[in-house]
Amino acid sequence: MNETDAWNYFMQTGHVNDYLAYLSVQQAKNAGKELEKGNEDSDRGAYTERTEYR
Repeated sequence: MNETDAWNYFMQTGHVNDYLAYLSVQQAKNAGKELEKGNEDSDRGAYTERTEYR
């Protein structure tokens, strides 16, 4: 179930459990973005070469 489907299902039913399901889908999606961002930052500067200035 994706975020849109979860939201639409909650809007149809109005049940708290359906809203919590929507939130869990949304948080899982956002957690994936945070992991990607963290990996990008951790590699920054790992393979730098010395630059000779003249």
